[in-house]
Amino acid sequence: MSGRVKLPAEAYALAAGPVQKLLGQYTQTVPKIIMNKFIKAILMALAAVSISACGTLPTYISYEGPRLSSDKEVIVTGTHDTSHKLFEGFNENVLLICSNGKSTEAPWNSTAKHKYPFDAAFKPGRSHVAVFLGRYRTFAVGSLWFDAVAGHSYKVMHAVNGGHVIFTIHDLTENKVVGGPSSNEPNKVPGSKNCDEIAAKVKAQSSASTPAYVYIAR
Repeated sequence: MSGRVKLPAEAYALAAGPVQKLLGQYTQTVPKIIMNKFIKAILMALAAVSISACGTLPTYISYEGPRLSSDKEVIVTGTHDTSHKLFEGFNENVLLICSNGKSTEAPWNSTAKHKYPFDAAFKPGRSHVAVFLGRYRTFAVGSLWFDAVAGHSYKVMHAVNGGHVIFTIHDLTENKVVGGPSSNEPNKVPGSKNCDEIAAKVKAQSSASTPAYVYIAR
């Protein structure tokens, strides 16, 4: 004897009603959820692009591990010139292109206006930085060293002297010039890495990409 039990037609009708109702709710709700997530993702992407395209890269952290407090960290800044609003190419920007032997270049998918940061955070001690000065068809690259003091702030300054650009690092906390060109670095610390190679690489790339008047950094 077969184990099947034949249900009356009324039973199928009673079961089909709730199932159809549930399927109807599902087919209406799921597309809405998917569409809402899709729209949200697009809006977030557009917001990120609009912010980063108009902004600059965040502070480059030159050390590993958790971020130090301001009294134990060292901040070095370049120059973010915004004096020319219409003809931005005439602004004299100084960007930090290398930190202790490592390039600070932004990832390939960054939409920031500049591909290098304007400031970097260091740990105290012997430090190295390479800088890039850019201004309408003119650029200069320099490689510098300095002894970073905890809690101090430093700024890379530049001056044009004939066909040369002179880069210096100013200790803003004590109002004095510190360090100098890496080519004249005294008492080199074993294990520390300067930025000469990256500076030379960026200089070669900049010379090849666009015709430009090249200052020789000193």
